[in-house]
Amino acid sequence: MIVKCGNCGAEYELHDWIRLKKVPRNPTDVSPAIQSGYTYQCKCGYIFGVDRWKLRETVTIPTPIGDINVTVSTSFLEVGFEDGKGTTLWFETVIIPDTPSVECYTCWRYRTKEDARAGHERVVRLLKEGKFVINPVRWELKLKAD
Repeated sequence: MIVKCGNCGAEYELHDWIRLKKVPRNPTDVSPAIQSGYTYQCKCGYIFGVDRWKLRETVTIPTPIGDINVTVSTSFLEVGFEDGKGTTLWFETVIIPDTPSVECYTCWRYRTKEDARAGHERVVRLLKEGKFVINPVRWELKLKAD
């Protein structure tokens, strides 16, 4: 497993990553009683799990059960995923409905931040244009091809 810094791009094998400086997950939490755990800090100062790049946009869509809000979330993963073709994908977009009645299991992964930004914008556009279907059997949200 490779862990990658979202700031300087340094890549760490797991055994090297866990040797980095250990810091509170929420650096503003000074009391051990309220800290939400620990993570690691890259030599450049980047705090894993805290400083990662992300985009979020909420879109209201019509469904058979009424209008719902879905959040399109795109982020830097810090842990790469192999695509089976020798390419490591570092970014991911998911759709998160605000109701448990609608589920969306689809995710898109990307190699670069530019691809991730474009993918994020595409998903938001398709949702705003109504280019999706809701499977009434399972209430599963799927995007239509554009």
